[in-house]
Amino acid sequence: ILVLLLGTALLLGYIYKDKVKQYVVNEVNKHLNTVVIVASQDIDLTLISSFPDASVEFKNVKALDAIDIPKRDTLFSAGKIALSFNIFDLFKGNYDIHRIVAEDAKLNVWIDKNGKDNYHFLKPSDDTLQADTGHVAFVLESIELKNIKVHYRDRRTKSELHIDLNEATCSGDFTDEKFTLHTQVGFYVHQLKSGKTTYFSENSGTLELDAAVDQVAGSYTFEKCRLRLSDL
Repeated sequence: ILVLLLGTALLLGYIYKDKVKQYVVNEVNKHLNTVVIVASQDIDLTLISSFPDASVEFKNVKALDAIDIPKRDTLFSAGKIALSFNIFDLFKGNYDIHRIVAEDAKLNVWIDKNGKDNYHFLKPSDDTLQADTGHVAFVLESIELKNIKVHYRDRRTKSELHIDLNEATCSGDFTDEKFTLHTQVGFYVHQLKSGKTTYFSENSGTLELDAAVDQVAGSYTFEKCRLRLSDL
C-alpha cells in the first residue's frame, strides 16, 4: 500500500506539475508589488514532503524592496517557500491555497526619514486573500515560519530591531471578515534599540497570542497574551 501511494503521488506530480506551477506563479505575480527572483528549476510541485497536502515549492527565492527607487536592495530572501493545497484539488482543477510555509529566510525592513517604507509588497485589493482566477484562490488558514532572521530599522524614530524567529505559527480563518488569530512564536532578540538606548540584547523568548481580528473595521483585540523574554 505504501509503495502504491508513493507511486501514485509521483505520477500525479509528474502529470500536473507544469500546469499547477504556471497557475500558482501567475496568481502570485498578480498580487505582488515587487520584483521576485527565482529560477524556473527552483519551482516544483511536491506531493511527498507535504502529504496529505500538495505544495508548490519555491527555493532560493529573492524579492526586492517594494518601493519605486532607482536602486532596489533585497527585501527578503528565503531558502524555501511552500504554498499548500488539498491533494484532491488536482482533480478539480481549482487550487485553494490554505497554508504557507517559509524557511531559512532573511527579512530586511526599513522606514526612511520621510516615512517611506520598503515592505508593502502586496498590491492594493479589496479582497486579496480571496482573489480567484478560476484556478487558484488564497483561503489561508495557517502561516508557518522557521528560522527567519529579521532586521528592522526606523530612521524617523532612530529605532532598530534584530530578531530571529526560530519558529512561528499563525492560524485562523484569514478569509473571514471576523476571526480569531492564534499565534505562537519562539524567538531570540539580538538587539532592541531606540535612540542611544538598548533595551534588550541577546535574549530568548516566547509569545502566545490570541487576537480577535475584524477586517472590516481594521481592528485587532488582544484576547489573551503570554510573553516571556529572558527572565521576565
